Amino acid sequence: EQISKERVMLSATIDGDIYALEAQILRPPGAGPFSLAVVTHGSPRGSSGRRRMTTNGYVPQAMEFTQRGYVTAIVLRRGYGKSEGHWFEEYGECDFPYYDKAAATTAEDILGAIMELKKRPDVDATRILIVGKLAGGIGAVALAAKNPPGILAAINFAGGRGSRSHGEVCSKGELVDAY
Repeated sequence: EQISKERVMLSATIDGDIYALEAQILRPPGAGPFSLAVVTHGSPRGSSGRRRMTTNGYVPQAMEFTQRGYVTAIVLRRGYGKSEGHWFEEYGECDFPYYDKAAATTAEDILGAIMELKKRPDVDATRILIVGKLAGGIGAVALAAKNPPGILAAINFAGGRGSRSHGEVCSKGELVDAY
């Protein structure tokens, strides 16, 4: 038996509304239930790149968790890829950002996906890991800070938001304050 992959649209409830979120789920061999790892993405600088995103860029990272016995879901938040809804993660201007609001919105999307994934019979809803990169990283930390049931850890890869160019961070002090 080998790792299985499936593409799904998760029916996630976020702020009282239901959105279909694009996801790719990797499942280890065996009966389960397995711990759950939820992997979420960064945000491209330009708005035109959001809808071109796919889950494929995160398959190598997801495979690492799946090979260690996790059901791993790569989830695209609202406004990205084929996920429904417009982009809700507005963070203001580079010189006057409101990172905390954007991080909280990202966290809500992640939580909506997790609540739907917890319904799967192959998922142990008491053992959840959140993995986020860039905008997804700060969102993972924001969600972990709320300490929802079942979430045991968050991994943040270069978590942040907002830049005018590669290697630049907008308003570093405000980003630190948001954390």
